[in-house]
Amino acid sequence: MKNWKPILISFVITIAIGGIYLFTVWRHRQEPGASRNQPAEPVKPDDLAVVRMEFPQHFDDVKDLEGKSVWMKNAIRCRTIRTPAGASSGSSLRA
Repeated sequence: MKNWKPILISFVITIAIGGIYLFTVWRHRQEPGASRNQPAEPVKPDDLAVVRMEFPQHFDDVKDLEGKSVWMKNAIRCRTIRTPAGASSGSSLRA
């Protein structure tokens, strides 16, 4: 029966720390932030992007992209795999 005192003391300390934390968060959220009072910035055409997913299989498929700006997502991850001359593309590839 004497074990309840340390448990009660640790419980009260934990509840007090949690209450202080919740009070400081509540008080901080009651203050008006700087982001609420900022005027909205106008959107320029250069800020917008229309993403079109294209999966070309041959060089003939990309001829329609000539003269257009192209955005490549994850271009660093693109790999170039060389195959021996005359080998089919699926038989000698090992990733």
